[in-house]
Amino acid sequence: METAAISLFISPTQVVQDILVKVEGDIKHEGQGWPPKKEEKKMKKRFIVILASLALTVTGALTVLSAPSANAAPCYSVSGGIGTYYRSHGASSVFGCATTSEIRSGSGSTYHAYQLFQRGRIDWWGGGYNKAYGISGGIWTYYQKGVNPTIFGWPKSDEIRSGSGDSYHAYQLFQGGRIDWWANGVTVSISGGIWQYYQSHGGSAVFGWPMGDEARSQPYYAYYQATQQFQRGIIAAYQHYGKVSTYGISGGIYTCYQRAINTNVYGPNSSPGIPMSGERIITVGNVTSAAQSFGSPGQSSIPKNIVTSNSKGQCFYQ
Repeated sequence: METAAISLFISPTQVVQDILVKVEGDIKHEGQGWPPKKEEKKMKKRFIVILASLALTVTGALTVLSAPSANAAPCYSVSGGIGTYYRSHGASSVFGCATTSEIRSGSGSTYHAYQLFQRGRIDWWGGGYNKAYGISGGIWTYYQKGVNPTIFGWPKSDEIRSGSGDSYHAYQLFQGGRIDWWANGVTVSISGGIWQYYQSHGGSAVFGWPMGDEARSQPYYAYYQATQQFQRGIIAAYQHYGKVSTYGISGGIYTCYQRAINTNVYGPNSSPGIPMSGERIITVGNVTSAAQSFGSPGQSSIPKNIVTSNSKGQCFYQ
């Protein structure tokens, strides 16, 4: 024990040297009633060398424990509802170490808290809701791109997953939008006016999942345009002299819209434009038709093209 205590204050090499010197002195000493035999000398020397090696090992371990890396991030405690979620959803293997304490806001029915981790974030909603949601993986990486929290806000669901292998897909809902992650590593989102339209006009049941982020035009005087492609349609939002309009294309009109592009109905590499109205339903006899107006709001507020699809699968263009 004395050797171990000394080893905390002097170098390990010096500890070993001092022990060996002591052993050598004892072996050479023959004047005080202890003339060791040859075998006893060897055994004692081996025993002391082992003790010296052990002192060296313990000293090294204590040195490591007492001198943590200056670059190591502090780990904060995780408790309460966030702690329960953290432990039941992979803990450090998923989220890593907590890098902040809880950050709280509101009270009563508006109480909310969240905590940041090395590889994610966990939010707790109070006020009788008492639910926690975590963000991690590819969705977390996308969420951090500088658009949160003003666009997406706080999470309102966990990841909602479907498919497997190459068809695996996951998305997560937020206060102001949604983030989708695909098995090929592509991550996209829906937000703003397009997100509001998507939710109120059938969502994934009508349009499917987003296939890319918004494609936005540069603002030109009083005009601005954003379009987003989905599995089964397109949603476009545009501003024309202060008025913001949002319309979607889906169903039979979307089929006819694609056909117009593929067959150059409006000229080479041309499309009918972006939607500038909702669908108008017309029934004549036993045939029901849907018509929708398209155009280029940056050039004119008056639509220039009309695409019509009927219940017989026919397309008409004006």
